Amino acid sequence: MTWEEAREGAIEKWLQVEETVQEMVDEGRRDPTDLLTRIAEACAFCEVAMAHRSHGDSPLAGLKGVNKCHYCEAYASYGGCQEPIHHLNQAIADENWEDVKARIRHIIETLQRMALPTV
Repeated sequence: MTWEEAREGAIEKWLQVEETVQEMVDEGRRDPTDLLTRIAEACAFCEVAMAHRSHGDSPLAGLKGVNKCHYCEAYASYGGCQEPIHHLNQAIADENWEDVKARIRHIIETLQRMALPTV
């Protein structure tokens, strides 16, 4: 899988998350368990990063370590996904659905404009 294919997979995941949030709001559902599970799932960027690590490639952008994040283009370029997901999860816990939707939209837009390596 290329980084571009990973981007497409990640965008698809977040579009599905966005759709799930809208369904929850429209239907008045309160239990976010399925939503939180989907958000926590590894995305296509994780898969590419793990493949690079397992092939013995060097970590990106001079990063050191064996954590899969050190092989992830999103981590190297944008600091990764953990902090945005933490804030997203907090907005979900607070049931601040407008903030949740805005954060998901920001993630999608960031993925769409992210510069990616060609390898």
